[in-house]
Amino acid sequence: MDTTTYRQIIDYLRELIIGSPWEGHIYAVGGCCRDLLMEREINDIDLAVDTPDGGVKFALWLDKQGLTEYHPTLFERYGTARLRLSRFPDYEIEMVQTRRAKYGADTDKEGAEAVYGSIEDDAMRRDLTINSLFYDITNDRMLDITGRAMADIAEKRLATPMDAAETFEDDPVRMLRVVRMAASFGWKLPKELATVINANAKLLAKVHVERSRAEFEKMITGPKPHEAMRMMRRTGLLHALLPDVQRLTFRSIDRKLTAEGSDSVWKRLVKVLKQAAPIDKVEIAWALILTQLYWEEEIHRAATAKNSKDNKKKDNPEQRAGARGRRHKPFRELPVYERVLRKVHHHSKFVNAVGMLVENARLAERLAEGGKLSPKRRKRLIRNICVNADRCEMLLTFMKYIPTFDNKITPEMTDHAINAIAESETMRANIKPTTDITDHACNTEH
Repeated sequence: MDTTTYRQIIDYLRELIIGSPWEGHIYAVGGCCRDLLMEREINDIDLAVDTPDGGVKFALWLDKQGLTEYHPTLFERYGTARLRLSRFPDYEIEMVQTRRAKYGADTDKEGAEAVYGSIEDDAMRRDLTINSLFYDITNDRMLDITGRAMADIAEKRLATPMDAAETFEDDPVRMLRVVRMAASFGWKLPKELATVINANAKLLAKVHVERSRAEFEKMITGPKPHEAMRMMRRTGLLHALLPDVQRLTFRSIDRKLTAEGSDSVWKRLVKVLKQAAPIDKVEIAWALILTQLYWEEEIHRAATAKNSKDNKKKDNPEQRAGARGRRHKPFRELPVYERVLRKVHHHSKFVNAVGMLVENARLAERLAEGGKLSPKRRKRLIRNICVNADRCEMLLTFMKYIPTFDNKITPEMTDHAINAIAESETMRANIKPTTDITDHACNTEH
C-alpha cells in the first residue's frame, strides 16, 4: 500500500480508540514503521498492544463493534490475531500483545512461546534494530526504544538489538530474514553478522521447514535473488537448508555441465536469477535453481544405463516412467527436483508444476527447425505439454532463460520453440493472444 492509505488506516484507528480502554495502548510496529522512514511501499500493518493478550482482545473488541470484514483469525498460543477492517477490506492487519520469549519443552520445533512483556521487552527480542520501531498511534509519535533503529536505517546498517547469537538462537529463521533484507534493500551484510550466522546455520534444523521455506521463497522472488543466493552460500545457510542445491558449487558438476570457455554452473545460476528478477512465480524461480542439478543427474543416469547390462527391466515397477511409477520408487531414486521440494514439504501439485518446467528445459532443442520430429509428432508433443494453459504460460516465460544455462541452446532456438507453442491448437483454444507472448505474465494454481 502507499503511504497515503497507510496514514488513513492509522488515523482511522486513532479515532476508534479515543475514549476506549485501548487508548494509549496501540502501536504500529516493525516493518511498516521501517518502510515509512525508508519511503518504501508498505507491505502490511502490524499492531502491538501493550496489555496481556492484547492482540486477541483488541481484535475481538473491533469485531464486537461491527468494524471488521469477518471474524478475526486467532492464534492464541502466540497471542496473535488477523483481520480486515470493513472500512479498508483490501488490507490485512495483524495484531499481537507486546511480548517476551518463554522457553519450554517444545521450543526446538515450535519456537519460543510468546508471553506478555513490556514494549521494551518486545523491541529487544526483534530480529533487527531497524524492525524495532514503535509508533504510538494515540500520541502520534515514533519510539526508538533501542536508541539505534533510526541511525541504522539512515546508515543502511544491519544489527541485532541483543547479542546476535542469542537473537538467532531465540528463532533461527531470523538468520534467513537478515539475508533476505540485506539482499532486498541492497545493503551489505556485516562481516561480524555473517560470521555469527555461519556458526549458527545448523540451528535451522530445529524449526519447521515450512517457515524456512517461506523466507527462502521470498528471497528468490524478491528484487535481487542473485544477491540472496550469494549470501546464502557465504553464510552456510544454503548448505543448512538445501544441501542438494549447495552441490551447484561443486567442481564435479562443473566438469559435467560446463563447456570450455563458459561460466561455471554456479555463475550461470547467479546470472540467470539476476536476468529474471523479479520473478513473479515461485515455481519458475525453483525451476531455474533446480534445472542444472536435474541435467547433472540425467548425465549420470545415462552413463549408468549405458554401462549396465540389465537397464531394461520392464517388469520392475520401480523402473516404470511417469508419475504412477514414481510412487513405487525409493526416495533417493526420485528426480532431484522432487526430492528437494518434498524435503521442504511442498505439495504434489506444486512439485508437478516445477517438474514440468525442469523436464522441458531442453524443449527448444527438440522443437528447433531441422529437428528429427515430424510436424505431427511435434504437434502431439506440444499438445501433451499444454494440457494446462497456466503451466504452459509458465513454460513460455521459463524457456527464455535456458540459453544462459547451455550455449548449445541459442536464443533463436528458444524463440522458435516459443512461437511453436504459441501457435499450437491448445494455446489458441485456451489462452488469449498477446502482442509479445514471451513477456506474457504467468498465472497458475499453487
